[in-house]
Parts: sequence; structure tokens; C-alpha cells
Amino acid sequence: MININLIAERRNQRLREAAILRVGTVVVVLLGVVMLAVNLGFVAGMVQAAVDQHNAETAKKDMVSRHQEYDAVVAQIGPLEKVNQLLGQVTVSEVAWMYIMADISRTVPADVAVSQITHNVAKEGVSLRITGTAKDESAVAGFMLALPRDTRWADTPFPNGVSKINATSTDAAPGVAYDITVPVRDLYGGDL
Repeated sequence: MININLIAERRNQRLREAAILRVGTVVVVLLGVVMLAVNLGFVAGMVQAAVDQHNAETAKKDMVSRHQEYDAVVAQIGPLEKVNQLLGQVTVSEVAWMYIMADISRTVPADVAVSQITHNVAKEGVSLRITGTAKDESAVAGFMLALPRDTRWADTPFPNGVSKINATSTDAAPGVAYDITVPVRDLYGGDL
């Protein structure tokens, strides 16, 4: 005779074994999924690190290239900077000379002729040397007095020499040749 309870017990045992197999399979599948996720995360991290390193190297190469271009431009600008400074000085000097020439032409008396104007830069300052001819010494003295009075840049001039001119031809009139030095105080247009 067959024991019925034994059949039910075997059936329950098979169900338990099947449940254990299902739980084991689920656990193994879950462990596989977790391991796959961890491995995928690790690989993604490695790929991201490689991409970041490549981007950093590209940025570094680009920065080095730009720095070299910048150095090349700076090397080209260096000599031009000196030229630009010289042109600036010429422009300032041009304005200063325009002031000087305008003031001298305004203050020179009718009986005085200016033949040459030169400038000298020394540690004492800038000075102008004005040479020319005049009718007499009093005309030169009047010109010397008018320079500091009627200009903004001239200080009191001093004579280097006044000499008589003897008329030897029909074209030349008797008079004096003068040579004066005019110290320059300051110029509104710039430096000479």
C-alpha cells in the first residue's frame, strides 16, 4: 500500500527544491547584474578618464600653439614698439617746434633777421641757439627782451656774441650779426 502522505511529502520536497533553485537562480542573476553594473561603471570611468586625458592633452597642445603664436606676434611687435615711441616723440616734438616757430615769428622785430635756430639738450635743460643779423645792437636787445616777455616757453636769453658787419658789397647793409642762447622753461606742446 502506498502511503499518501509520502506522496504529498515528496511533492512538498520538490516544491521546496524548486523554490530553492528559483531563489538561487535569482540570487545568481542578481549577482551577475550587480557585477555587470560594477564592471560597466568601471569601464565607463576608465573611458571618461581617457577622454578627459585626451581633452587635457589637446587643450595643452592648443595652449602651447597659442603661446607660440603670441610669442611670434610679440617678437614682431617689439621693433614696432620702438618705432611707435619714436613717432610719438616726433609728433610731440613737431607740436613743440610749431609753438616755438609761431612765438619767434610773432616776437622778432622788423629790423632783426633770424638765419638759424638749433636746439641743445643738456643736463641743465633744453636751450635754443638763435643766430642771425640785425640793424644794430639795440634791435638785438629788443628781441632778447621780447622773447621771455611774449612767449610761454622762453627764459631770459643771454648773448653768445654780437659782432659788427661791414658792408663790402652793394647788396649788404651795415649791421650786426648776433648769436643768442635762449633757455627753454617748459613747452605746452611737448619736448623738443
